[in-house]
Amino acid sequence: MKTNVKKSVSAIVTRFKSLDWKCFFSSLKYAFHVIVHPFDGFWDLKHEKRGTLAAALVIIALTLVASIWQMQFTSFLFINVNWNQVNIWTQMAQILLPLIIIGIANWALTTLFDGKGTMKEIFMGIGYALTPYPLIMIPTCFLSNVLTTDEGALYTFFTGLAIVWCVFLLFVAFMKIHEYTVGQTVLALFATIVGAVVIVVLLLLICCMVSEAITYFISLGRELLLRFY
Repeated sequence: MKTNVKKSVSAIVTRFKSLDWKCFFSSLKYAFHVIVHPFDGFWDLKHEKRGTLAAALVIIALTLVASIWQMQFTSFLFINVNWNQVNIWTQMAQILLPLIIIGIANWALTTLFDGKGTMKEIFMGIGYALTPYPLIMIPTCFLSNVLTTDEGALYTFFTGLAIVWCVFLLFVAFMKIHEYTVGQTVLALFATIVGAVVIVVLLLLICCMVSEAITYFISLGRELLLRFY
C-alpha cells in the first residue's frame, strides 16, 4: 500500500516537473493581448496555438476567486453579505456550472451549424474571455473601501465594465473559434442559450427522478423490514 502511494506521489511530482512552464506563462501572458486585440487574439488562439487550456483554467479559477473576494472585501456600502447564509462552494458552483453548461451547449449546437471549434477550443475561449473580470474586480473590491456612497457610481461603472467587456470578448471568441460571421454568431449564441436551458431542465428532471427512486426504495426497504422483523 505504502509502495503504491509513493509511486503515485512520485508520478505526480515527475509530471509537475515535466510541465513546460515557459510555454504556460507565455500563454497566460497572452491573455493581456487577447483582451485588447480580441479579433486577432482569438484567431491566433485557435490557428497559431498561442493559448493553452491550462492558462484558460487558471483564468477561470481567478474569476472564481474574484467573485469570492468581491463578497469578502467589498465595502458594506455596496454589498451587504450575511456570511451565515453563504456557502462558498455554492457560490463558486453558481459561476462554474453555467460556464460548463454553456460550453457544452455551444459545442453540441455549433456542430449542427458547421462550427469549426472543438470542445477544448471553446473552453479556452471562455477562459480567456473572462480575463477582464479578475483584473478589474479585484482592485475594485479594495477601491470600494475608500469610496463614499455618493461615489458609488464609480463602483457600479467598473463592475458593469467588467461584465460588458467579458460578454463582448465571449462573443468575439465564439465568432473566431467557429469562423462565423456576426449574424451566424448571434444565432449560435441564441441557440446556445436555448440549449443551456434545455440541459438545465433535463438535469433537474433527472435529479427529481433519481430522488424519487431513492425515496421509493428506502420506503420499500423499511416496509420489508417492518413486515419480516
